[in-house]
Amino acid sequence: MKSSMNAMFVAPVALAALAALASCEEAEPPPRVPYTFTITATSDRQPLANVTVVYNDTVLGATNAEGLYTANLFGPEGQPVSFSVRCPDGYRNAEGSQLVTLRRVMSLDRQVQARGVELGFECPPEYRDAVVIVRAHDRPGLPVYVDGVEVTRTDASGTAHVHRRMMPQAQFQVRIATASNPRLRPVDPSQSYTVPDHDAVFLFDRRFEEEAPPRRRVVRRAAPPPPRLPVRIGGPPR
Repeated sequence: MKSSMNAMFVAPVALAALAALASCEEAEPPPRVPYTFTITATSDRQPLANVTVVYNDTVLGATNAEGLYTANLFGPEGQPVSFSVRCPDGYRNAEGSQLVTLRRVMSLDRQVQARGVELGFECPPEYRDAVVIVRAHDRPGLPVYVDGVEVTRTDASGTAHVHRRMMPQAQFQVRIATASNPRLRPVDPSQSYTVPDHDAVFLFDRRFEEEAPPRRRVVRRAAPPPPRLPVRIGGPPR
């Protein structure tokens, strides 16, 4: 009688243990927490959209209107990864990639923690704007040439503006032609410029002096010789 009671007690305990074990096996593992990376793309310190973000040679997406892209990655902590970008048309690609490791950012500032690891990439414009202000000081109508081609003329105040859109380190020459007034000095002054890696304004300032017109040379004619009287040849004079 006692052994049967023990058997009746052990059976429910065993069933409970088996049920608990089965529930443990069926429980889902805790969710994985991603590593967050925020990529910022700019051009001349302004947000740039449509910049393609590449992670370990895999395209993740593109930056939004604010120049931002957020990537949530998984993997073992400390694993090295690479980020790079491809700039849109009209911009030069950023040089090289950035190597970082999978890690979490811990901060009391929730916004900082939400952004995770922050990476920045710069996409410089492919072309730069260069403006040359030509100042000839009250010399109107003078032709202004750029690389041998007339582009404008000085206005009533002797001022003109030249605009060039070129790649950085490109060079061009500005010349003020003086053929319309041969007495102006200096003759055909020119200035060369190199486009920097930013928009720039240059000043081409030239003061001209005008030579006085040549003095007319007065040629004095010699006085005519006095008339010659006839001379008698031979015999005494009468």
